[in-house]
Amino acid sequence: MDTTGAVVPGVTVVATNVGTGVVTSATSNESGNYQLLYLNPGTYKLTVEQPGFKRVERTAVEVRVGDAITLDMSLEPGQVSESVTVTAETPLLEASEATVGQLVDRRRLADLPLAGGNPAYLLQLTPGIMATNAASHGWFPHAVDSTSNVAAVGTRTRASQFALDGNPIMTQGGQASYSPPPEMVQEMKIQTAPFDASQGGFSGANFNIVTRSGSNDWHGDLWFSHYSRPLMTRNFFVNRFIFDPNTGPVTEEKKKSQWPPTQTNRYRATFSGPVIKNKTFFIYGYDKLFRKRPATGVNTVPTAEQRTGDFSKLLALGARYQIYDPFTIAAAAGDGFRGCRWRAM
Repeated sequence: MDTTGAVVPGVTVVATNVGTGVVTSATSNESGNYQLLYLNPGTYKLTVEQPGFKRVERTAVEVRVGDAITLDMSLEPGQVSESVTVTAETPLLEASEATVGQLVDRRRLADLPLAGGNPAYLLQLTPGIMATNAASHGWFPHAVDSTSNVAAVGTRTRASQFALDGNPIMTQGGQASYSPPPEMVQEMKIQTAPFDASQGGFSGANFNIVTRSGSNDWHGDLWFSHYSRPLMTRNFFVNRFIFDPNTGPVTEEKKKSQWPPTQTNRYRATFSGPVIKNKTFFIYGYDKLFRKRPATGVNTVPTAEQRTGDFSKLLALGARYQIYDPFTIAAAAGDGFRGCRWRAM
């Protein structure tokens, strides 16, 4: 609109991504409205031009995932060679959508501690979101159950939807099928009251994870983490068992049996840059997890006599046992408990 408040049709509006240089343009209609669709999250410079009016530039326009921003530009009479620069910030209140939620931006992902290096850990910063994992859970990204075990705004666990770049990544059991490394995430949008008709199929919240893009500049990250038992604290229940006199004296063997040694090393790297400046970009991410931890189990194996074909000790358990050849399904000769054959399977 102009300085009198009248709408100006046919105005050229250009949005330029500051990081990539990608340009998106639109023209205002007879009502003075314009739409710039499918903008990737990032910082933009908005330019408005119309013959008979000064050129208007608005810098530092922050576009976030799922945003529908309304920006009214005022045109002053003058030459196009003259320009007016507006440095106002992007409106914090979205008047065009009836959704409630929160945005986890790139700075929070980089600066805040992440349990297990899992970006989904920060979903708990949103009011109404609560993790139902055990307090000692590692939150490793390959353990997608930890990512999915969240209750949102009074709904049950795994009643929410996870999406990657707007595409649902849910399994049949209500789990997120993938959790990208934090260096590959641009931002995360949490909608705790998704009333928009485009959302559906869930009763909880909508978690949309947006991956990063390359830019005109070269960037790289290297990251390494290590933790093992010397760096970890035993929980209350383990200590209670170890130091309980009713469970025996406190020994190193007792401590190791209840708090066995474990070690986790994780390596991550990202590399991004331009293929064709202001047009095509790439980003590559690598994530490798090495984890060593003991596993216990109970198995039944043949005794030394049974390995030689002597099953006679089974007679002490009763006459209901009968040894047969699984290849012929015929009872063994004699009493059926001696001279049995072993055959490799």
